[in-house]
Amino acid sequence: MKQYLKSLTLLSISIFFITFTACDNEPLDAGLNGADGNGNNEPSGNTTGDYWPRAEGNTWTYNALGGTEETYTIIGTEIIDGINYFEFDNLLGIPAWMRKGGANYYVRNEVYYELPGFEVQSTPFVVNMLKDDAEVGETWSSNVNYTLSFTPTDGSPGIPDTPVNALYTLEMIERDMTKTVEGIAYTNVLHVHLVVSASGQIEEADYFYAKDIGLIEYISGGGSVTLLEYTLN
Repeated sequence: MKQYLKSLTLLSISIFFITFTACDNEPLDAGLNGADGNGNNEPSGNTTGDYWPRAEGNTWTYNALGGTEETYTIIGTEIIDGINYFEFDNLLGIPAWMRKGGANYYVRNEVYYELPGFEVQSTPFVVNMLKDDAEVGETWSSNVNYTLSFTPTDGSPGIPDTPVNALYTLEMIERDMTKTVEGIAYTNVLHVHLVVSASGQIEEADYFYAKDIGLIEYISGGGSVTLLEYTLN
């Protein structure tokens, strides 16, 4: 389960998702209850800017975990459960999506990873990963439910599908800060702290979002991922 939670946290704290821009007056529970995933309904708020720019052809290149460079590109749009999303090419081979409603950025994930003898995949779930109007010290959370399925490999015995409940709690640590990443000083940066709790395990991470650019750095127990370059349309 520890391996599962680390994979879950890595997926959730990565920026490289499919993204969707919703109208400010769209009901915020739209798309949150698709499949087995769900999220908490919250007021849309008044956005203070765009901290995850969404347009086809946008790319971000990162110095990723392990020192490798990874580039993620928005390749188009897709309608899921009646809602339009922008689509990234991949996140470590894992499908994921995101939409914005007011000041809230909702990420729709499907976890995939491998364990000895099994391939593990989840049903979709949605997390409110950012509120760009949150004041310093303000918290918000998403309580999500989904199901893990285990596909045996190498003749391993079957494991029943497993329901999971996870609580994502986020806090605005600092606003409008200046942060230097890979020698570049970014202004108008938001610092958000994440705590993920599931099945008695807890993982934490920190995100730094620059206005009109996107995620410039995240830090977790596995290390840090830093922005090297980007192209926005």
